[in-house]
Amino acid sequence: MVIDSIGTPYIVFKDLVHSGKATVMKYNGTMWEIVGAAGFSAGEAEFTSIAVGRFGNPYVVYMDAANSYKATVMKYNGITWETVGTAGFSIGAAYYTSIAIDQNNIPFVGYVDYGNSRKATVMRFNGVNWETVGSAGFTDGIVDKTAISLDQNGFPYIVFIDAANSQKATVMYYDALNWQTLGVAGFSDEPIDYPSIFIDRNGVTYVAYAEGILEKKATVRVRGSSWETLGSPRFSEGYIRYTSIAVSKDGTPYIAFWEGDYFTFKGRALKFNGGGWEYLGTSDSVFSSTAAEYTNIVISPSGIPVVSYADVYNSNRVTVKQFSANQGDPLPVKENISAPSDFNLRQNYPNPFNPSTSIQYAIASRQFVQLRVYDVLGNEIATLVNEEKSPGVYNIEFGTGSTELSSGIYFYKITAGDFVQTQKMILVK
Repeated sequence: MVIDSIGTPYIVFKDLVHSGKATVMKYNGTMWEIVGAAGFSAGEAEFTSIAVGRFGNPYVVYMDAANSYKATVMKYNGITWETVGTAGFSIGAAYYTSIAIDQNNIPFVGYVDYGNSRKATVMRFNGVNWETVGSAGFTDGIVDKTAISLDQNGFPYIVFIDAANSQKATVMYYDALNWQTLGVAGFSDEPIDYPSIFIDRNGVTYVAYAEGILEKKATVRVRGSSWETLGSPRFSEGYIRYTSIAVSKDGTPYIAFWEGDYFTFKGRALKFNGGGWEYLGTSDSVFSSTAAEYTNIVISPSGIPVVSYADVYNSNRVTVKQFSANQGDPLPVKENISAPSDFNLRQNYPNPFNPSTSIQYAIASRQFVQLRVYDVLGNEIATLVNEEKSPGVYNIEFGTGSTELSSGIYFYKITAGDFVQTQKMILVK
């Protein structure tokens, strides 16, 4: 999600109603409306990211299934969506694509570059072609979950999970000549997931992520003379995913994430009060009392925090909310959280994947659950779950690990009482 200079929010998503293609919507002050045509991309769009250019045009980057899973950028010209440069401009498949636009209206794209040994690459559009910023695949080793931001001078910064440094956080920036490490590589205390980066109007870099070996909780670091922890490390109550950070014009950091405790899943938003992290509203306040995926937070020009997320129990539809408090009065307390009303096996994410992917399933009543992975010939590859489960929503990671799986199509199947469902996933190496 992004908010333009006059306060209009835009959101991009993979639109399952339109064959998984990209759709952009904006809020016109009264209702949400489609920008251009729904499902405007040529094929399925993964890892969608959106930014607004200097003249108010939305730009979208995504991993383009119609172009060998390479990166494609499109912009809305006021009438229709048009490709910026060449569709599928990256050398190889581009995972975790993200986009930022500088003050000269130049778009920058960062991604995990499968054409360069899964290292990080950043490219920019020079008005005619896409060109590499510095060297392609400039990181020391394999990276994951890249995210890009630009400083006030238009220099790109990228955060990522650094496999060369024990899956810890690393930030690198381009100094007009070379890519440099900001501080030390692998600066987090423990392995991380879901990193997010924000550079404020004064050039201060903030990074948020889920941190921990087993239960990953929220940590925020700010770059001063070194990487300093903002508040307490691992401050969230439960384990988290889908971390997003933003900083208001007055310098107040905000964070949003999906939080779970193995039984309940909810969306949380907090702000830093100078001494620690506090909930927006009350300690019981959540912006989603059920599973909220792909959480994102931005700050409007008037300083209002706005969150977006995929509402799992509303058919995974997008929901956008802004924070509202009445002269400091707390928001209404959260709704009672109940068990899922239906059994469900969700599409894995990311898909395609390498080396790992997340599978989520919902159990409506206590059942013995089996979740297994098969190849295209029907051979069982792995048993992920084989036990009795209470009602709830569960996530499990499937990775190639020590198993030498080849690229291709695989299936995962759940059996829970009379409920049976199968989904397809794709491994790309």
